[in-house]
Formats: sequence, C-alpha cells, structure tokens
Amino acid sequence: MSDFNHKKNEFLAIFNKMFDEDEFLREDTDYLFEAVNNEVNIEAAIERAILEAKKLEHEANAIKAFIDELTQRFRRKKKNMNQIRDAVKEFLEHVGIYNIRTPLVTLSMHKKDKVIITDESLIPEEFIDVFRTPSKQRINDAILAGEKVDGAELIDDGHILYVRAR
Repeated sequence: MSDFNHKKNEFLAIFNKMFDEDEFLREDTDYLFEAVNNEVNIEAAIERAILEAKKLEHEANAIKAFIDELTQRFRRKKKNMNQIRDAVKEFLEHVGIYNIRTPLVTLSMHKKDKVIITDESLIPEEFIDVFRTPSKQRINDAILAGEKVDGAELIDDGHILYVRAR
C-alpha cells in the first residue's frame, strides 16, 4: 500500500471513529467521507474536509442568527404581554375590582408578600447562600507563574486547528 493510501486510510479511520461516537455527524458529512476517499492526494482530501467544515460553520452561523432573531422576537412578545397584563392589573386595582368572569377568561387578584432585604449585614448566616466556583483563569495564571495549586493541574489538551480559507 502506498504511503498516500496509508495516510488516507488513517484519515478516514479518524472520520469513522467520529461517526461511531456522534450519530449526527454522519447526517452532515456522510458524502464527505466518500469524497475524501476519492481524492488522489492527502492535501486535496484535507482541503475537502476543511471546506466542508467551513460550509457547516456558515450554516451554523445562519442558524444562530435566526435563533437570535427569534429570541429577540420572543422577548418583545413577552414584554408586550407583561405590559398588557400590568396595565389591566393597575386598572383593576385602581377601580377596586379583584375578580372578573367572562365566557373566555376568569381573572382574580390575590395579595402577595415579598421579602425585601433592608440590611444584608444583619441577616443570620443560616439564611445566606454561598457559592464556591474555582476561577480557572486565575488557577491557570498561577500554575504558569510556577505556583503549585492543590487540586488543579494543567494538562495537554491537544492542539487547536486554526483555519484561514482563501
């Protein structure tokens, strides 16, 4: 087997392993496997794979933009809904009506209590929630500066592939 075919087979084996681990990857890249397999040199095979990744990146960005637009629309609708409900509530409180029943809706208002913290320093410890979250950035900086940080270590996380398409 030629060196190229051996390298290509190793490259395809990596794809196969990824396909086995991620059922959704195959749905986006099934034809890519065949295309890479048909390339005549390893650079062309890698180029084909990277161009496919760039195409998927553009699709993902378009989907994210659509999701962002829908999220904004959702927030506007929720805000409008709340403003209408607040206006109805304010009017009903103003005129002293606390129950309304129509063929389509039933409205009722009830008193609700709310806790207001007037002086946090006076609150007993049993009512204080404390969340501990390690700062990975500060831990990283300390280890890189030569400090030993118990309970943490830097590991080799592989390489990062940077891609520039022309």
